[in-house]
Amino acid sequence: MAQGWKRFIPPRIRAAYREGRLFLRLLPELDMSSFRAMRDSVGLGNAILKVKADTLIDVSWLKALHRLAREIDKQGVAGDFVECGVYRGGSAALLGHALRSSQLPRHLWLFDSFQGLPRPTEKDGPDAPPLEGDIVGDRQNVERLLKKVGAPFDRTHIVPGWFQETFPHVPVDRVALLHIDADWYESIKLCLERFYDCLESGAVVVLDDY
Repeated sequence: MAQGWKRFIPPRIRAAYREGRLFLRLLPELDMSSFRAMRDSVGLGNAILKVKADTLIDVSWLKALHRLAREIDKQGVAGDFVECGVYRGGSAALLGHALRSSQLPRHLWLFDSFQGLPRPTEKDGPDAPPLEGDIVGDRQNVERLLKKVGAPFDRTHIVPGWFQETFPHVPVDRVALLHIDADWYESIKLCLERFYDCLESGAVVVLDDY
């Protein structure tokens, strides 16, 4: 009951308070080295504020993922951005935000069953079976977040379905950044088997919490 007082505060006020705390957390990390750097870091901070409520990924991890995407651009690494395991679209939207600024003709591919986690195997441990069907993604929410950050929809592809059914049918043959947040051993193995040989020189693979 110690937190019972919160129910008397309007949801908008609570949301504004959470956003304010997050903004203060991001403020010391603004890059003030130049006007362009400051503008870019403010833009990233604003994008994080828009997506943080729709991701299980920590702010520092979101920033690192976005930084990798921008660094790949600076280095001129060809290929697409690919995310396997989208959930509600938080990290996908940040990749879409980075894609918006890209000078290369790359695309963003987003793969998710949108039916929750698949059945785990014994390699995932004894605590995994109860989580089958959990963490259900929301395609409409993914589209909403992509729109909020200004992602280019003509170069963004949301692919619903189980990996083993969708991977063979997508025209992805060059990858610059592969973000895998697929939880189970077999799911991650499928991602690596499908896309590892597509990685361009200088490409990056990000494995989330496995």
